[in-house]
Amino acid sequence: MIKKKKQLSKVDKFLITLAIFLTLWGVKAYIESQPTSSKNSVENQYESSISIGDNVEVIKTTIGLIDEASVDEFGKAAVAGDAIGVDQLIITGKGRQIPTGEQGKVIERTVSADRIRLNDGTAWWIPISADLKKVNE
Repeated sequence: MIKKKKQLSKVDKFLITLAIFLTLWGVKAYIESQPTSSKNSVENQYESSISIGDNVEVIKTTIGLIDEASVDEFGKAAVAGDAIGVDQLIITGKGRQIPTGEQGKVIERTVSADRIRLNDGTAWWIPISADLKKVNE
């Protein structure tokens, strides 16, 4: 006996198409409802909110560098894990340790560092913006 293939009626085809559409629509809505956040959102919250003229406070002891060229030297030493290289910046006077709680004003910004004039009158390049937070004064 030969079996005939059962053909789907127009109503069945419509219902299947509708089910697929609603499923895809639900998946799309679910994906869009998920929060989008960057990997380092906590670290980047200070960096993105700081601009020239803002009063800032050091929230983590960091290194301040005397000139922008030293920022590159610091970056290379830090990436290489060269603690002696970082110490040499301090020994030679190209850098100093800036403790938590120091405050100052942002006077210049680049992609790699912020230049801060501390309340003691000295100006230093801070290579890690996440070590700073904006303060209201």
